[in-house]
Amino acid sequence: MGQHARQARTSETPETTPAPPPVQPLKLGRGDKVVVERRQRPANYDFVGGAFQQISRALFTIVKHFDLGRREILILLLLGLEQEHGTARVRMTQSEMADKLEIHRTDVSNLLGNLREIGLVMQVKRGIYQLHPRVFFAGSSDQQAEVLAELPPDVLAFDVPMDGEA
Repeated sequence: MGQHARQARTSETPETTPAPPPVQPLKLGRGDKVVVERRQRPANYDFVGGAFQQISRALFTIVKHFDLGRREILILLLLGLEQEHGTARVRMTQSEMADKLEIHRTDVSNLLGNLREIGLVMQVKRGIYQLHPRVFFAGSSDQQAEVLAELPPDVLAFDVPMDGEA
C-alpha cells in the first residue's frame, strides 16, 4: 500500500458510533487477491408512521390509464401496506377489508374484481391475495425476483403505456 496509510479516527462520530480499527498496511505476494466488501450502514429513514413500502413509479400512470376510482386506490394502498414482507401476499378477508375501509363487503368484492381483471391483484385462495410484485412489493430485490419467477408469463406481462409514450 505505500507510505501514506490512512490514520484511523480516534474520536467518535456525532451518531456515537465507535471509531473503526486502525488501518494496517497490506503486503501482497504474487498471486494474492484482495476482496473489498463495503459494509452498508443500516437505513435510517424518517417516514411518517416510521415505515414504508416499495411501489412502482408507474402507479400514477396505471391509475390514470385504467381510470381507477378512489375506493379501488384505497384497496390497493391497504393491500400494499398489509402485504407480508418478501411475498407480496396479503392475508385478509373481504370483510376485514370492508371494516378497515368502512365500506360494504359487496363493494370490496366488486372493486377487487376490477383490480383482478386489470392484473394488479390476484386471488390465491379465499382470504389470500397476491399484489402484482412489479407494482407493489415489500422486500428485497432478490425476494421480488423469487416471487416474479413463480408467476406465469401472462401475469408478468403487465404493461401499460408510460406517460409520453404513444
